[in-house]
Amino acid sequence: MRCLQSIKVLVPAACAALAMFSFAGLALAHEADVPFENVGGKIVTGHYHDGEFHSEYVFQKRFNDSEVDPNWVEMCFDSEASAWRAGSAIGFSILDALRVWDGSDFDAIPPERLVISYGSRSVTTPETATMVSGFDMPTANGTWHYHPAFTLLSPYSDGIYLLQMGLYSTVQSVTNSDPFYIVFRQDEVAGGSGSAEEWNAAAAYVESHIVPEPGTLALLAAGAAAALLHLRRRRRSQNG
Repeated sequence: MRCLQSIKVLVPAACAALAMFSFAGLALAHEADVPFENVGGKIVTGHYHDGEFHSEYVFQKRFNDSEVDPNWVEMCFDSEASAWRAGSAIGFSILDALRVWDGSDFDAIPPERLVISYGSRSVTTPETATMVSGFDMPTANGTWHYHPAFTLLSPYSDGIYLLQMGLYSTVQSVTNSDPFYIVFRQDEVAGGSGSAEEWNAAAAYVESHIVPEPGTLALLAAGAAAALLHLRRRRRSQNG
């Protein structure tokens, strides 16, 4: 995906419910794979540096990091304690098909698909460039801390994969997150370094070519918020 192509994919995808998981404790948030916070009433993904939270949209994770399965990994999503309204939930959406690195870009959609699961709930990445709704999970005393599993489906090819996601809150006054990206590395040997340089190059490509400019992110967020409000109203009318 070139920058323009990626925005064409992002716009229709973000014009539905953005989404994902929630978590607890400032200390845990520092160690999370994907920390996120409530920043001025908006869900923001990022990282901690010198005790301060900074926005970030590209994350890296390696399958088989615990030597359990070369096609499986568990990720920690975490936010600061009391960041969310008690009784609310945080949910996620998949905003595009899984993409694979070809050495120069992430234009290609591979035969592999990815399943995101937690307990008995699961959702699979789409076969085409479209958005798929995920599921939400409740906050506990205003905190979110979950470890969803990510499983790569057959044909299990070694490679570097790109997943695009978004987060939302069931509280309407909380603005959806901007799209964020997880660059997965898949190979058979846990701790192997054969593709580490390429993995980092792929992540750098996402950062410089796919993540929209701040102005575009604002437009996407506004469109997604309007779409989510429409979906909620439609569900209410269907439920009587």
